[in-house]
Amino acid sequence: MYTSPEIVFGFHGCDQTIADEVITKSKSLKSSENAYDWLGHGIYFWEGDKDRALEWAKNNEKIEKPAVVGAIIKLGNCLDLLDSQYTKQVAVAYKIHKEEVLKLGESLPKNTAIDENQISFNRQLDCAVIIESVNKIV
Repeated sequence: MYTSPEIVFGFHGCDQTIADEVITKSKSLKSSENAYDWLGHGIYFWEGDKDRALEWAKNNEKIEKPAVVGAIIKLGNCLDLLDSQYTKQVAVAYKIHKEEVLKLGESLPKNTAIDENQISFNRQLDCAVIIESVNKIV
């Protein structure tokens, strides 16, 4: 993990009712805390790509009226998965997580396809490893 002073533009795909509450009522976006969240828990933004955020919202069956909320984000502690130094850190976190789970006699979480095209995934293993990366390796 590193500290970055960089500012980025992010776009969050959501339902229009949520976008309206955030913009007009200054409500906060809700953090996702699911075991299957791809990159761990938090609020997901598409960096610099409003169209991709809208596409995601349109493809989410839970969203009735797709919309996008834009944000100016000042990065803080970052796990930069475009940098091989940090992808190596994730590999170490996977080994640690696997050892801990096996010591407890439990099964390692799995990433499983949730649609017939094998495109959408329930990413329980990815989520657990990213959380391990952030919590144990930092």
